[in-house]
Amino acid sequence: MFNKKDPKKYILAAGCSFTDTNWESYDYPDYDCSFPRWPALLGDKLGVDNVVNLGRSGLGNDIIIDKVIDHILHEEKPWLVVIGLSEGIRFTPYNWITINPHILGRDTIDRRITFDIDPWQKSFSGTGDWAISRDRKNDMGLMGAIFNNYITQLNRIVSLCDRLNIKIIVCPLMRPVDIYDYRAYRAFHELPQKHRWTDSSVAKLWMETKGFDDVNQKAVIGWPIWPELGGSLGFGHDNDGSGFDRNSMTIGPLDGHPNALGHQHIAEKFYEHYKKTY
Repeated sequence: MFNKKDPKKYILAAGCSFTDTNWESYDYPDYDCSFPRWPALLGDKLGVDNVVNLGRSGLGNDIIIDKVIDHILHEEKPWLVVIGLSEGIRFTPYNWITINPHILGRDTIDRRITFDIDPWQKSFSGTGDWAISRDRKNDMGLMGAIFNNYITQLNRIVSLCDRLNIKIIVCPLMRPVDIYDYRAYRAFHELPQKHRWTDSSVAKLWMETKGFDDVNQKAVIGWPIWPELGGSLGFGHDNDGSGFDRNSMTIGPLDGHPNALGHQHIAEKFYEHYKKTY
């Protein structure tokens, strides 16, 4: 805890739409999204007025973590860094616009156009085909590459903050890879289902990923994430003991983003972890 009036001590937050202060629901455009987001709520719990929120809708972990590093390099050192990790499948060519092949599998490009997605992103309509086709041999090579990048990025930011003596808490707010989205993708494109992509096989691959044993578990909420391994998400898995309730904590049946109660839930997860760790 520190003096709330000290302007040099602040919380630095980052993430995707689950963190973005300005996020609004596409599926429920009339929904009032003016409620405080979890970083501000966490600041209240810790007695900290100054919270810098770098969260922005659609970001992948590569950009989320790069934004945190750039901020640390060019601004006053934060007292605490808190990061809500996104999906591992997202990637950002040229550090410009994040691409999410899952979206391209779930929805038609025509439907995405109604969301006013930038024309540059529409031009990547073949990205999903390219990404999923990398697993032609059914050896989970694509999944392994995604996991390796996810854990590498996680270890990178935690190690940097440790070396700079910055407190850090990282929380996966979404599954690193949602195999149900992959199944939907393959059904959409009339491709055969990958029978090896099961909850248990994905969890086993996660545990075998390079860098898994190097993760600083004190810095990560719910590690090792997958419920099959005894982990949990900060906002996600039902009935995993985390207290998450999809019916009361999301915007609605068509939109799984956290509502006001959901953001309170996430803030509480960070707060409890802070008290336990620091």
